[in-house]
Amino acid sequence: MRDQGLPGRERASRARQCESSLLPALTAFFASSGRPATQFRLAALAAQGVNRDSELERRLGRLIATATSPPKEQP
Repeated sequence: MRDQGLPGRERASRARQCESSLLPALTAFFASSGRPATQFRLAALAAQGVNRDSELERRLGRLIATATSPPKEQP
């Protein structure tokens, strides 16, 4: 959202709107991330190299895009 050219009052209003819409999502995220099942999954991902400087971490975006893209049609 580009609002550098907006007057201060309108910019502050937009910031409050963003914060108020983001707060429920952040609350849900932090509640979910504290659950034992989520902690177990995060530990398993960490054991596989997520969040470390590794080949997996460097290629993760490309791997996810490849895994979630529709299959290519065969000629």
